Amino acid sequence: MLITAKMNRDFVACYSDRKLQELYGDGKTPEQVATLRDGAWADVSDADRCWILWRVLAIKNPAGMRECIARMLERVLHTDCDPRSRAVVQAIRNDAVTDEIIAAAYAANAAARAASENAERRAQISDILEFCV
Repeated sequence: MLITAKMNRDFVACYSDRKLQELYGDGKTPEQVATLRDGAWADVSDADRCWILWRVLAIKNPAGMRECIARMLERVLHTDCDPRSRAVVQAIRNDAVTDEIIAAAYAANAAARAASENAERRAQISDILEFCV
């Protein structure tokens, strides 16, 4: 699957049409979106890369997306000692997602951003690519 400027516009990306066309041209693979670091891609943050990769993964592989979310939560929640955290991760893996689970995922993402944004974003990108290519 190629990620295109149009896809980004359909998801209401914050970049201008001109910038999106400069970035995506005739389309980029998820791996290219994750790894390109030169030219127009030099100033694209890992957060922005995750933004589109999460959306593509949701369309292409919902089960893979759930696994990526579970892995993210395992990295930032205390799953080794908190049974509530383990329950959240298991619910995601079992596709038993509720509003509370979604709220927990957002909270975990916010905690990860505060703790070590770049390392967590790169881990998310790596997880997503496993299920997106």
